[in-house]
Amino acid sequence: MLRNTTLAVLALLAVAASTQAGLIASLEKRVNPGPNGAPYDAFPASAFTTDTQLNAGGLANTWVSYALGVIPSAGSKVSSLDITVTTPLSANSGFHQRFTFNPDTELFDPTPVSANVTNGDSHLIIGGSVVVVPGTENKFDVGGPATATDTATNDYGAGTSLAGIWGFSGPEQTAQTDGTPVRFAYIVIPRGSEPNIVITANAATSNGGQPGPAFTFTGKDFFAVPEPATLSLLGLAMVGAFGFRRRNG
Repeated sequence: MLRNTTLAVLALLAVAASTQAGLIASLEKRVNPGPNGAPYDAFPASAFTTDTQLNAGGLANTWVSYALGVIPSAGSKVSSLDITVTTPLSANSGFHQRFTFNPDTELFDPTPVSANVTNGDSHLIIGGSVVVVPGTENKFDVGGPATATDTATNDYGAGTSLAGIWGFSGPEQTAQTDGTPVRFAYIVIPRGSEPNIVITANAATSNGGQPGPAFTFTGKDFFAVPEPATLSLLGLAMVGAFGFRRRNG
């Protein structure tokens, strides 16, 4: 009987989760050069491939990276994304950023867009060709965590914001497949700062060439923070199971 009660509660939780059917949040753990202690012990060790200064010493113990995206299912396609990702600036919070020297202007330009998910530069991953608002980012040279050391071609600092809006053409939507993430951002952040990340991802969808439901994801969808409703259901499950055991103990 207890097993049946548990199954019923799990079914109820599944119904609640099905409100996001068609599109779900995707968090991919990418680079973890530091120690693999909890809560990163299930995070495979890997190295930053471009900003290699982050692979040694105190910097290796500070920075980790994630790719953020949405996963289509049930034939849904992502037709557009409106993305804002922010975090506070403090000694323990910020996006690791790299601006690149432009010899024509003799200034360091931001690099807000790339497909790379193994370097040390936070950026948007704009996979659609219909760019409505080009990707933007910011960088502060003081006030954030220690970053890689500046070079003649790279200027490092900590940022607080990534944003952009783009759409996907018909062929680009067709190329999307169920279960494969459509990535929209790559963030390099200090260990332990995950709860500080604020994500607003508005996604429009299509299905069979027709407009589909729209979805809005927030930080809790990526860095697991249980919904109050989910916590209530889990609480009811525990109370119900405890009551059943007392009546039949």
